[in-house]
Amino acid sequence: MRHIETNLLTKRSQYSSMEEAIEKIKEATLNLKSSVDMTVDYLESCEKLVKLNKELGMDKFMEHLTITTRLKNVTYYLQLAIVDMLRYEHDKLKNDN
Repeated sequence: MRHIETNLLTKRSQYSSMEEAIEKIKEATLNLKSSVDMTVDYLESCEKLVKLNKELGMDKFMEHLTITTRLKNVTYYLQLAIVDMLRYEHDKLKNDN
């Protein structure tokens, strides 16, 4: 987490204004959210495929279903943590103005 804060502070000095830095953070947040959403969609598709395979009598796919569900949960909580961190950095930059 400390590395991310240092990286954001370094990036901030590269911008001509706080507004530009804030816009870049917003843009990065939207790109990240889009990537995470696509990952969740992919994992949900995998989960459907695994369920279909299980219905066909392939019990070994049950472990894949468990892994897929865990990955989906981890991805969701990762998204929340990253958005919270970016919101904190955004507020900090805004307050520095």
